[in-house]
Amino acid sequence: MRKKQFKASHISIQSSPPSEQEIDYSPRTYTLREKLIFGMKLSVIFGIVMLLLWLMDR
Repeated sequence: MRKKQFKASHISIQSSPPSEQEIDYSPRTYTLREKLIFGMKLSVIFGIVMLLLWLMDR
């Protein structure tokens, strides 16, 4: 039994983005909430690492 091969003739593949669209490479600005969440994550990870080192030294 042969499998049917479907050809998608309606789909066009573009090798490069349209020239009217510009890619923005400027750095992202973070909100205060995002900065606070990131800081809390860092402090929790630091605390866990220090706790593990303290428990290993005991």
